Amino acid sequence: MTKAKPAQSAASSDGSARRLGDEYIVSADELARFKRDGYVHLRGVMSESEMKVIDDAYDAFLDRRISVEGRDFNDMTTGEFGTDPANYAIVNVMLPRKYLPSLQGNLFERRAASIAKQLCGDGMVIDFDQLLAKQPFRNDAVFAWHQDQAYWIDTPDRRTATCWLAVD
Repeated sequence: MTKAKPAQSAASSDGSARRLGDEYIVSADELARFKRDGYVHLRGVMSESEMKVIDDAYDAFLDRRISVEGRDFNDMTTGEFGTDPANYAIVNVMLPRKYLPSLQGNLFERRAASIAKQLCGDGMVIDFDQLLAKQPFRNDAVFAWHQDQAYWIDTPDRRTATCWLAVD
């Protein structure tokens, strides 16, 4: 008796076969799910070693080694700012690439641009960036599933791809 081959090799299930430099290849099935459901979960967009630059930058923001002005560093649940972030349920850093320009054009941004183009077509650009950090063991650290477009101003081109990257 022979065992059936798995549907995906280890290389493809971790995303490595789909990472090609600045590109990440979205499958036809994933594109169809995005068009049908309005979202798609893409695994393995970044390897663990590729995450180091982003991990280090985010740690620097959360440790307050990078200065962020006023309300651009706040508690997403209350809007509180200028106080000890250890008390925040969800740390919200608005526009991290403004405060750390070396983040601009990082590998995740380039791959996200590749993904957005595949999902939405040409002409997609970065409009906004944000870091959210849920504090552990907090019942009020809830970030509910939602659709952003309801909050946005009306524009002739409503194409959008919000690219979230989970950072541990």
